[in-house]
Amino acid sequence: GSNLTETTRIAVKLPNKVRELANFLNKISDGGGYISSVVSPTSESSKEKRTVIVRYIADDPDKIDRQLRELGFEIISEDLPGAGGTK
Repeated sequence: GSNLTETTRIAVKLPNKVRELANFLNKISDGGGYISSVVSPTSESSKEKRTVIVRYIADDPDKIDRQLRELGFEIISEDLPGAGGTK
């Protein structure tokens, strides 16, 4: 398992379309993040969007999250490494 004190956890809403999840994960990797876990259940009640929960390790998680927002990704929750990192 991943060491939770070192990982950033974000939850995002993505379009439920082919390549959207892969594109999102590639953006984290491109920004220097190492993906440690991904959970992305599909839901019958929401066929348009899906929630994706990702844990990743990065030297500068704030920078990665900022870049994701600038690219238009909808981050709905964010937990940064260390105590009191929830946003």
